[in-house]
Amino acid sequence: MDLVGIDLSGNIVKIVHAKVQGGRIVAENVVHNKFAENADDEISQFIVKTLKKFRVRTKKAICVIPSKLLITKNVDMPSRDRNEIDKIVDLQAGRFTPYSRTEIVIDYLCMDTPEQYYTNVFLIIMHRKMVERYLKIFEKAQLDLDKVAVSSEGMGIAYHHIADTKLADTPVGGIHFSNDCSDLTIIDRQQLVFIRNIPIGLDHLKENKEWALGEFLKQLNKSMLTYQNQGVGRPIAVLVVTGLVEELDYIEKEIRESVPYVFASKIPIKMVPYQTYFSFRDGTTEGARGDGKMSFFEILSCLFSYPRLQIDLIPKEIKLKRKFQESGHDVIMIAILLFVNMFLICGFLAGKMVIKSNYLENLTQLYKKTVEESNSIRQMADRTKFLRSILESRGKGLGAFQRVTGMIGQEIYLSEFRYGNDRKIVIVGTADSMSRVFNFVTELEQSGYFESVKTNQTKSRREAGKDVADFEIETVIRENI
Repeated sequence: MDLVGIDLSGNIVKIVHAKVQGGRIVAENVVHNKFAENADDEISQFIVKTLKKFRVRTKKAICVIPSKLLITKNVDMPSRDRNEIDKIVDLQAGRFTPYSRTEIVIDYLCMDTPEQYYTNVFLIIMHRKMVERYLKIFEKAQLDLDKVAVSSEGMGIAYHHIADTKLADTPVGGIHFSNDCSDLTIIDRQQLVFIRNIPIGLDHLKENKEWALGEFLKQLNKSMLTYQNQGVGRPIAVLVVTGLVEELDYIEKEIRESVPYVFASKIPIKMVPYQTYFSFRDGTTEGARGDGKMSFFEILSCLFSYPRLQIDLIPKEIKLKRKFQESGHDVIMIAILLFVNMFLICGFLAGKMVIKSNYLENLTQLYKKTVEESNSIRQMADRTKFLRSILESRGKGLGAFQRVTGMIGQEIYLSEFRYGNDRKIVIVGTADSMSRVFNFVTELEQSGYFESVKTNQTKSRREAGKDVADFEIETVIRENI
């Protein structure tokens, strides 16, 4: 994936092309060029030619805005609700600038402190005409302006990593030297809280070192005291110095000894060439140095921390227009996909109907043939079943009679024994006592050969001068016998 960052501030255009490779961002190409005043068409052509030369495939890029073009304010809002804060900021932003609300573009960051009932808002303001100019340049270059990012936010994230503090929320300050100015950026709890542009850069220090150095140290200390007096963030724990520092080997000592805020708090200073922090493709690092006259730290830090950038100074109406365009594009794509899906579904159903029609015809013919064969088989099965029932029932009556006669002994004689094809047996006889009848019924039940044994009739009478008991018992031979 290609990433493109462009700085259009002043007459010097800086472009950085990076790629996401293996989960990390690598700077592929860097370039800068100087233009005359009101040369926006030439700038657009330069961007087109440069990206074509770098073989950039993406049509999106971010515009990086330096702090010298911004107005920043720290404002306490008596609310912790983001929707309410957004409305308050939108209404009151014009109070902090000499411009009307329609002439500016704003964005902000919120810092919440658990024990506070209010929210500290870091307000960032830019003149609308400048943003509109950048939008036109990007449009002529056939690029979509993905985000108008603030360089200080990206640099603040980079400072925190360069400082390499053990605590994730440690307050870190950073000074960046460019050719015409320098920036003080402070990040606390991994969030931007303070920006101050100092109009002293490398060119001024080369031209008149004594005056420029004194003015720089004076404004740096004043800026740090302003940050301290605002009470927004905590005291700085580490100070990082980077940018065009190859010729500023004396600056660390001067800051440590001449800035009361620094030496009073004994703030450690890390002076680091920014090229050692970023990843470059072979041969790109020298270009990133800009021959010692141009710093690409602002763009590189924004590209390398792009997913974490929260500030975007694209006007709200343009964001809303883009959302509508994206929504319309999504609707069209969804409609096309639905049409294609319906076409495919109709084709699929039509083909399926033809296949099923042929299949049904074959099934009908097969069904007729199967019915004829099944009728023939059923007739044969009925005959077989009848024969089987006859064969199975043969001998069962004799076997049952044999078992019954084995149980009656001398006390019972049978007068009738009936056996039916449904395995039903009726036994009629006479016993010498009624208790012997009951014992006989129990023996039939416990034999394991009969089931459903029941006594249909018992009757006592006298025969040859003694009492006897007539009985009729009905039972069924077990099926699995």
